[in-house]
Amino acid sequence: MAIAKQMIRVALIDDHPMLRRGLRETLTEQGDFAIVAEGGSAADAIELALSKKSDIMIVDVNMPGDGLSAVKSISSQAQPPRLVVLSVFDNMSNVRAAMEYGAYGYVLKGIEGDELARILRTVHAGKKHVEPELAAKLFAQIDDQSFQDMDVSSSKNSRLSLLSKREKQIFDLMAKGMSNRDIAKKLRLGEETVKHYNTQMFQKLGVKNRTEAALLKN
Repeated sequence: MAIAKQMIRVALIDDHPMLRRGLRETLTEQGDFAIVAEGGSAADAIELALSKKSDIMIVDVNMPGDGLSAVKSISSQAQPPRLVVLSVFDNMSNVRAAMEYGAYGYVLKGIEGDELARILRTVHAGKKHVEPELAAKLFAQIDDQSFQDMDVSSSKNSRLSLLSKREKQIFDLMAKGMSNRDIAKKLRLGEETVKHYNTQMFQKLGVKNRTEAALLKN
């Protein structure tokens, strides 16, 4: 007997019906996505999240009622769907806020269908995703005044205090957008050694990748 393919249940929340139609058709063609709900506002997103029908919810950041507020509210629910924020703009304040509020992904409208499907599968597997160009900007701007004014929880600060002196050096350089190779060169370490420190550092911080680590930077 053939084993039925596990379908990834997706809710689409965007106030533009034509965009929802395009997303619906694109994802349905992939064969492993089922569009189970649609809406056009933050209120719709919150209500549909409570129904527990979707595994992933794609949320427009600029829809009526404020997409970021919806992300924050939904993330506080018990067993919320994994949220992927969709936006026309690469506004870094929105990127940072969305990820801090609990989003699993942040992508720009206009993304290729196959790439969006790949990202959604990654999110469904429990990994967070920010498009590389946005992640690079996040690191580059992480020390801007606009970010310094944002709240940082004591739990984040306590996790950072767990880092060794060398790990803190690597973390600070990583937060400036430096690659593992550049960090290794600056600290006169092997690149594999830097990767080893990264693994230890991510475990202590309770994060999975550079993007999540960047969000802990003061």
